[in-house]
Amino acid sequence: MSANWKIDEAVQNINDDNGIMDEIIKRLEKHMNQWIKDKMPKEYYVNDIDLESYISSVVVNPFAEDWYVALIKNLCEEYKIKCDGRSHLYERKDKIS
Repeated sequence: MSANWKIDEAVQNINDDNGIMDEIIKRLEKHMNQWIKDKMPKEYYVNDIDLESYISSVVVNPFAEDWYVALIKNLCEEYKIKCDGRSHLYERKDKIS
């Protein structure tokens, strides 16, 4: 598999975004087709991963909308990952004397 796709050269004469995306997708499908999970040998693709052993907790952007925070909390609950909700990064703290 070639690591040098020269996409910048390939899209140089394409004038619209859809054409550029089509070229990128075509190249990705050509070069990355071997990574499609249905075609991969079972020893390379792991169906069940214990995410809890890789992720200690999830914190959501403090400016995220409520629906997004709820979505992340539900996903974390489904995969048994601790969710701390929104970050408190920008909350004002009282002055320490």
